[in-house]
Amino acid sequence: ISTRRDDDDGEACPTLWNEAERTFSRCINDFCGNETAFKDSERNAFVASAIMLEWGLAQHHFRKSRRGKASFNKALEYSKLEVEVTGADGVRTKYQTKMTAQYLVRAK
Repeated sequence: ISTRRDDDDGEACPTLWNEAERTFSRCINDFCGNETAFKDSERNAFVASAIMLEWGLAQHHFRKSRRGKASFNKALEYSKLEVEVTGADGVRTKYQTKMTAQYLVRAK
């Protein structure tokens, strides 16, 4: 996705957003929640999760407030992926002597 963010308001081009929204809307209608898009149910789940993930990234990129998270959660639902976000104290390298907070994401 290409867009201008050099404007004073930092917003993306409205025409580009409208085109992305129309395209993703059609993809979501055709492939998400439609178990008969492909004969293979695993492929249906993969395609639906990929579409929702990309849609969430587009919403985030175009700075659509609080909309990307719902799409990311829907992608997790389609993919049946379990994600746990935690933190722990630790060191990043063998040369680091001071313990610092480490961000940890576990996926199953």
